[in-house]
Amino acid sequence: MYKRVKDIKNEKLFYVWDIVAVVLVLAVVISAIVMLTRPTGKSVEIYIDGDLKYTCSLAEDRIITLDEIGHNVIEIKDGKVKMLDADCPNDTCTETAAISTTGEQIVCLPNKVIVIITGGDDGGELDAKT
Repeated sequence: MYKRVKDIKNEKLFYVWDIVAVVLVLAVVISAIVMLTRPTGKSVEIYIDGDLKYTCSLAEDRIITLDEIGHNVIEIKDGKVKMLDADCPNDTCTETAAISTTGEQIVCLPNKVIVIITGGDDGGELDAKT
């Protein structure tokens, strides 16, 4: 009989889930922009038991063998750093992908080795910081 008329004034323009979806999409977009615009590192710092032991450039390919606490072999090749070998029981550090951007790390907890990409330039020589 009577036709029901929608009352537009009382309808919600946005629902809670709409706002949540928009915030999530914005977070993903901002995260992608930040990750894609991070600078490529220029040098690598190698810490052993919390002390900075080596700093070297990513521009020169080399293999570094560490035998201070445990046995670790680190490869710098084509501007990327990779842990090739370690005598630790779980081998998580050797399964980590090669790193190249500032702030990325490879960590070998059993041998207390941390490899960090930094933005500084050290001239290309392997410097022992003892």
